[in-house]
Amino acid sequence: MCVKSYVVRGKVLRSAITFAAALAGLVVASSARATSAILTITQTGASPITVLDNGPGDSSPAPGNITWQQAGVGGFNLSFVNAVSNSPGDGIHGQISQSEFDIRNTSAGPFTLTITLTDTGFTNPAADRVLSSDFTATLQGLGANDSVSLQSSANSTLTPLQTLTVGGTDHQTVPFSDIGTYSLKSVTTVTLSPGATAILAASTTVTPEPASLALVGLGGLGLLRRRRA
Repeated sequence: MCVKSYVVRGKVLRSAITFAAALAGLVVASSARATSAILTITQTGASPITVLDNGPGDSSPAPGNITWQQAGVGGFNLSFVNAVSNSPGDGIHGQISQSEFDIRNTSAGPFTLTITLTDTGFTNPAADRVLSSDFTATLQGLGANDSVSLQSSANSTLTPLQTLTVGGTDHQTVPFSDIGTYSLKSVTTVTLSPGATAILAASTTVTPEPASLALVGLGGLGLLRRRRA
């Protein structure tokens, strides 16, 4: 498995992140609204379940947060799905993320479940960006052909398919060269044999390249110094 990541060390980047996080807090606090997030849950041979942010089936009143609960989907017991979007993004990231709890195959045969999360209208962060995908799985009772996978995308840019057959984590990062508005999508696929269970968490994130983030932080620090002078 090839894992790519960008690493920048030093006080400059830490200062940049601190300053950018402060700016992000102001943006998030001033933009609380329902997003265009859509959560779709499909089990092989069954009709898809579609839940919109603040729409029918979403038990969370918080904008940008979809909470869906149901005892069973076809041959699966899928008790809780929580999906979050921060569209249109902020100075340090645009992100969709989701967590599923107690995915259990309660049928007599193997089944596949697909959970798709999408959102549109992301405008931040600005140019010089990267796309990251993070996947964590806790798996029990898996059969020989069981697996869980994640495919993340920003517009037409895809991260490598992340497949886990044992519990663990996986991180992938690729350049994202599109300029302007973008959409995010994550597709989680779960194949379980009877009695197998999975607990999953996934995030799809666009961030500035480390060098760009450091420059943002340096500009902010310079502004603060001028104000103090």
